[in-house]
Amino acid sequence: MADVIEGTGEELEAYLKRQPKQRFRLIPLASEGKDRAAEPSEEEIAQADAQLEAAIVSLGYATGTDNESLDADIAREYADDHAHVYAKDDAG
Repeated sequence: MADVIEGTGEELEAYLKRQPKQRFRLIPLASEGKDRAAEPSEEEIAQADAQLEAAIVSLGYATGTDNESLDADIAREYADDHAHVYAKDDAG
C-alpha cells in the first residue's frame, strides 16, 4: 500500500513538483468546522435502513458457504467451453 501524505495544497506543491511523472489520487479531506459534513439525522438513518431492507432478498438458504457447492460451480464453469457465448447469430 502506498504511503499516505497529507497536507494543504501549498504544503504539497513542492512535494508534487519533485515527482512530476508520479501519478497521484488527490482526495479532499473534510476540514474542521463549517466544511465538515453534517451527521445524518435519525430520520435519514431510518430512511436509509428502510431502503436497504427493501433491497434485501432472502433465498431461504445460505449461499456461498459450502465448499462442495463452490467447488462444483467452479468445476462446471471450467468444463463448459462457453460456445454459446461465442456462437455467431444466424441473423447477423
